[in-house]
Amino acid sequence: MKLNISYPATGCQKLIEVVDEHKIRIFYEKRMGAEVEADPLGDEWKGYVLRIAGGNDKQGFPMKQGVLTNGRVRLLLSKGHSCYRPRRDGERKRKSVRGCIVDGNLSVLALVIVRKGEQEIPGLTDNQVPRRLGPKRASRIRKLYNLSKEDDVRQYVIKRPLPLKEGKKQRFKAPKIQRLITPSVLQRKRHRLALKKKRCLRRKEQADNYAKLLAQRKKESKARRQEELKRRRSASMRDSKSSNQTFSYAKEPFSGFRFSGSHKFRDWFLTTSCDRYDVEKVGAGEGPNNTSTADFLKPWHRREEDEYLTVNEPGEENVIESNEVDENTVRYGREKTTEETLLEDDCHVRNSRDVGSSTRYNLKERKM
Repeated sequence: MKLNISYPATGCQKLIEVVDEHKIRIFYEKRMGAEVEADPLGDEWKGYVLRIAGGNDKQGFPMKQGVLTNGRVRLLLSKGHSCYRPRRDGERKRKSVRGCIVDGNLSVLALVIVRKGEQEIPGLTDNQVPRRLGPKRASRIRKLYNLSKEDDVRQYVIKRPLPLKEGKKQRFKAPKIQRLITPSVLQRKRHRLALKKKRCLRRKEQADNYAKLLAQRKKESKARRQEELKRRRSASMRDSKSSNQTFSYAKEPFSGFRFSGSHKFRDWFLTTSCDRYDVEKVGAGEGPNNTSTADFLKPWHRREEDEYLTVNEPGEENVIESNEVDENTVRYGREKTTEETLLEDDCHVRNSRDVGSSTRYNLKERKM
């Protein structure tokens, strides 16, 4: 089995072939990444510690980390997997790989020196190979040469000499330094920050305008609602006044009286075919001389040939034909007395009281 040993400190590597099976057995049943002492390889390897980095079997299939077997398996590999390089975007392929456990079917085993021993290994530790490529990032160049931010890293970049041609001057090729701070980079950064600040200010202005518009819309909606409520309230008051005027004809003639009967009698009394009624005072639901209530209901008749009302009194007929009509004369057929005036005023003060409920269909005098 061949051993490919590398030493990162000097950049050298060396390929040796080991024929003795006893020397190779120290690597058997070890996994990739395991560290093994190299003393059994020989006296020159005393004190060295090697780390298993990989290997290939006799058919050339590589070892893959994470496959816990010492045989060969077929895996579906895609971009990002080891032991496979895709040729097209999104390409996947099933390939044969060997497990990460070392056995005797390997032809080459890759090893890395982790710790150096007492003696030098010729061609591996005694020779220094310069790095072909140096660091490319600006921060890593500063770290390599211990530079400060004021130093120009362009003067410390590692250049690679090109093959010299006859009759021409020596040429070098330097890598492009990444993440290098230049005046143009700073200018672009200032421009980005200015755009960001401008967007922030515009967003705040738009938010303020939206808040003002929302407050204005809310105020207008509230004003419209108040106007609508006011309109409804005024309409309700008009309806209330019209309803009061409609039923005032039943309240005015009966000044000083209230209904003590049922609602059916009240509705019949207010919706009767007679235009108006004149009622004398009734005490305890009965008229004087034990007469019935109907004897005291005297209808007001409207004459067809005259636009004024005619009041029927017992034994006489009064007709008013003057253009200047006295309200008391039309209502009572005579001048209103002081007692009647007081009774009517008292009735208007208590006009908001509802009609009482009782089983008797009569009229009761309101006591003064």
